[in-house]
Amino acid sequence: MFANLFDHEDLLELVWDPYFLAGTNDAHLIRVAVGVSVLIDQQQSIESFEMMVVVFKNARKIIEASRLKEVVKGICVRDIQSRIESMRNDSDFIKSS
Repeated sequence: MFANLFDHEDLLELVWDPYFLAGTNDAHLIRVAVGVSVLIDQQQSIESFEMMVVVFKNARKIIEASRLKEVVKGICVRDIQSRIESMRNDSDFIKSS
């Protein structure tokens, strides 16, 4: 997913340098993926899975690397996990799945 989003320098700086050189764990990759999703959600109205695939394939045109850096810093994987757990416990979410 990341390779299609950024030029090589931004890809290295945002994703792979922190992961391999700084020794961050998989949580960093999750934060970047969630950051991409957050920025796309802020700028696009996605009404179907097919539309989502097209938007993600063209995300390079929507997402600026500098903005993604800011968003990723504010993402806490524990918060994401707790939101997922609360959605699992929400009966409306289960019915709509």
